Amino acid sequence: SLYPANASLAPMAGHKGYGFGLWCEILSGALPGGHMTWDVGSWMFDPTDTPSYHNAGFIVMDTKVIAEQDDYAQRMNKLIDEIHAVETAEGVAKVLLPGEREWANVSKSQETGIDLPADVRVKLTETLALVSEVPTWLA
Repeated sequence: SLYPANASLAPMAGHKGYGFGLWCEILSGALPGGHMTWDVGSWMFDPTDTPSYHNAGFIVMDTKVIAEQDDYAQRMNKLIDEIHAVETAEGVAKVLLPGEREWANVSKSQETGIDLPADVRVKLTETLALVSEVPTWLA
């Protein structure tokens, strides 16, 4: 950004990035009647009792109507392979797609479990006691 005090990130991909950003702003701010980006609070820095006014926009497509599924799967796999093959910055093993890190953590958690802080275990136990079911993994 040329003005870091006013903006933290320049639009990506030139005019296409600007168009995509505007499209997201319309679908998740203007259309559902919510706040625009500059009026949305920070879930990291604002007080936790202050509403953030986050919004969401969703687009649902039936890919079977748009494309033949085997061809679509092949093209998606090629896209994924191309992204993974991108030259990376020093110290970066590969470019990850959204969700890849989380899926790796799911596999790890299924093997080793999730270490919950004591206060979270207490709250879960209290909440589950309200429905008379405490799973063995939490007991």
